[in-house]
Order: sequence, then C-alpha cells, then structure tokens
Amino acid sequence: MQSAACVIACTLCLVAVACGSGEDVDADRGASGTSTTAATTQSTVAAAEYARRADEVCRREIARVLAARTQQRLKHIQATSAPDEQKLRRAVVILAQQLELISDFRREIEALGLPDAHQEDARRIVEKARSAEAELGRGIDAARAGDGVAFAEAMQRYAGFSVQSASIARDSKLNFAICGAGA
Repeated sequence: MQSAACVIACTLCLVAVACGSGEDVDADRGASGTSTTAATTQSTVAAAEYARRADEVCRREIARVLAARTQQRLKHIQATSAPDEQKLRRAVVILAQQLELISDFRREIEALGLPDAHQEDARRIVEKARSAEAELGRGIDAARAGDGVAFAEAMQRYAGFSVQSASIARDSKLNFAICGAGA
C-alpha cells in the first residue's frame, strides 16, 4: 500500500491543472453535493462571452490556489516523522480549505449559465468538478477517520475527475484561454 502521506502530496497538485496553471501549485477544490441545476433554468450567454467569464473565474481560482500554498503545506506534513494516520489527520484542515476553494470555483462556473454553443462541454466540466468535489469530501472523511486506504482511493478518484474536467476544458470548442490550459 502507498503511504497515505505520499498520496497527499502526489494528488493535490491536480487542482491547478483543472484551472490551467502548469506551475507547481496546490490542488484546492471540494465537494458540496449541491444538486444539478436543470438546464432549462439556466440562462445562456454567447459562447465567446462564456469562455471569457470562465477564464476569469479560472484566473481567480489559480490565484487562490497559489495563495493557499496547499502543496507546500502538505509536503511539510509529509516530511515529518509522524505516523501516517497522524499525518492524515493533520492534513484535514488543509484539505477542507481545498474543498472550500473547489466548491466556490464550481459554484462560480455554474453561475455563468450555459454558453449558447457547445453546452455539453460546459455541463461536463461542471459534472466532473462536482464529482471531484464529492471525492475530496470522501477523502477528508477518510483522513479524519485515519483510514489511509479509503483516503488514497478517494484521492485517486478526485485526481481523475480533476484531470477529466481540465481535459474537457482544454479540448472544448469554447476556446478557453486559461481554463484547462495546464491539462
């Protein structure tokens, strides 16, 4: 089994990838469990304007992620001689902050409505972000319980959803300049 501390450090650099920063930064995003807004109730905006607004959300998120210094803080915990279970519990506060950042990011993206073209891309980005949020929440719960195996599994799923969201943004015909650029 991989050490839980290694999993902490290895999986958390992915949040910046979702937003588009290729730098060595933190991975701060989360799980709110908010229900999906029906497409019929969402407003639409011109695709170019949607991409511009989404890129601004991603730009702000990158700044928040950098300011949180999540990766550096988790590496510090990993470098201690504490048992893995204790490292997990110490990481909970940092991961909870990450979850808050991700939840805010997802809510801001949802608040944009939908583009008038390529709506499926926008929906899939939000869907993957919501799934990443949920898995990070499960990872936090596992860390609180000191369950390294459940933590590692949740964090691997979290990382997968984060990468998928970034890849969708990168490959989207919405032509984002920032969102997904680091994928």
